[in-house]
Amino acid sequence: FSLIDTSSPAPSLALPKLALESRIVSIGSGGSPTRLGGGPAMPVNLAVGSDLAQAPTPSGLPTVQLIEPPDPISTTLAIAKVFGVSGSVLNTPAGGLAVVDPSTGRIDAGIGVGFYQWGFGRNPADGNCANYPPASPTYPSTCVPITTPETIPPTTGPLPSDASAASGAMRIAKATAPDLTYGTPVVTDSQDQVAVAVPIVVGGAATGQSVTVNYGPGGVIENAMGEVGTLGSAVNYPLSGPYDAAKSLAVAHNAATDDPSARTVILDDVSSNLTMQHSRNGATWFLPTYLFSSSTNAANQFGIVAINPSYLQVSGSSGT
Repeated sequence: FSLIDTSSPAPSLALPKLALESRIVSIGSGGSPTRLGGGPAMPVNLAVGSDLAQAPTPSGLPTVQLIEPPDPISTTLAIAKVFGVSGSVLNTPAGGLAVVDPSTGRIDAGIGVGFYQWGFGRNPADGNCANYPPASPTYPSTCVPITTPETIPPTTGPLPSDASAASGAMRIAKATAPDLTYGTPVVTDSQDQVAVAVPIVVGGAATGQSVTVNYGPGGVIENAMGEVGTLGSAVNYPLSGPYDAAKSLAVAHNAATDDPSARTVILDDVSSNLTMQHSRNGATWFLPTYLFSSSTNAANQFGIVAINPSYLQVSGSSGT
């Protein structure tokens, strides 16, 4: 892998159009543009507050492609080595890859056009494991079945300190995806584990993606997950202003809501970052995105790709 510098994005000359299914961006499980709160769906209509007319258009938000590894099998073996998981790479019924070691745990990899995601579990129960075919003739071994949830004894001892957990998680992030760049780890403590999220950043901007590592007693990694890829060249697409983007978001959202009982939420605050989106040809991109919220319901956000729509194809025509 080689990381292409993202500090000086190219100027916006003859830029290709990005073909997206929609400009609308879903934000988390409780803040998608079609619902509020974490419970049953609550239909809402969006209105745009006048304060957004004064919001400046941000600069320094590049558009960058995330390029998947060229050899998923070798990548999966390399990640397994990071966690001490030994074995051959096998195909799973869900269409992914797996390495299963009854003594140390399991690596699962979800692969597709434009992305590679991995996960580690220290106690991977799976009664179907013996039926997994080899992922390649190069790896002809058979997986040892794991039929009970706790094949590996639980650990004992104190939880790691926040500093130790953060440092360890950063090492995991850099070992599994050395060509990505990372921000400051975020540590969350609970009674029986220390969870660390190492944010993936591009050109200093947040992406909403992270490598997560959860530590149990004795400082043992219980589970972890993350992304692997290489960043392509950064390009600066012209952005719409927040006010115009909010109006486009409201129109699209309200047309989809079509519910006379919907209450109105006024969007009067905006932030911006990068979000991971897929173009219609399956490529994965980090795209500049506006995240709008309401001062009366700040916990819920509504997102839209910030790129000027003249550089987007959001219908059936072909494009990037």
